[in-house]
Amino acid sequence: MHRDLKQYLCVKQNVIKIQAWYRCQLARRVYQEYRAKIVTIQQYYRAYKLGKAERESYLQKRAAVIILQAAFRGMKARELYRQAKAARVIQAKVLGQRQRQEYIQLQNAAVRLQALWRGKAVRKIIQKKHHHATIIQSYYRMHINQLKYKKLRQATLVIQKYYRAAVLALQSAYRGMTVRRQRNKLNKAATTIQAAFKSYLGRCIKPTTTVHRIKAL
Repeated sequence: MHRDLKQYLCVKQNVIKIQAWYRCQLARRVYQEYRAKIVTIQQYYRAYKLGKAERESYLQKRAAVIILQAAFRGMKARELYRQAKAARVIQAKVLGQRQRQEYIQLQNAAVRLQALWRGKAVRKIIQKKHHHATIIQSYYRMHINQLKYKKLRQATLVIQKYYRAAVLALQSAYRGMTVRRQRNKLNKAATTIQAAFKSYLGRCIKPTTTVHRIKAL
């Protein structure tokens, strides 16, 4: 009785230790999962904060650069306006001649563009006709190929029909020959057995009995 109690207590302690170890493993696994999730959230939050700070810094720098660019462009525009105002008198005399030259160049360019457009239109019409002719040729070739395929298929079916008939005839002839050979072998074996049995009876039984039995047979 005391030994059973001691053994029970020992088993109970072992079970408690196993349960404690198992609960510890479960708690550790849950802790590790929560810790991994927390680390991931922290990483995303830090990345968000860093991105936000970088975005704000970028926007501030961009606004400052835009202001500087606007001031610089305004200064350059004023300088160009002053220069243009001084050269406007000289340009007024040159513009007439340049405009006439530009008009002549534009007229020549328009004539060239019209010629190119007409050539393109003609080429497009020729390409369409060529495309239509190619389609018609492809359909015609497809029709010819279909007719050839049908003829070849019919010829193949006829050949297969005659070939199958010949194969069946050969198979039936071979089977008949095999059956006849087996029957001849069986007849020879039966004749041999009968002869051996009759000779055995002739050696072992008296002549009179043998004669009567042979007559009875």
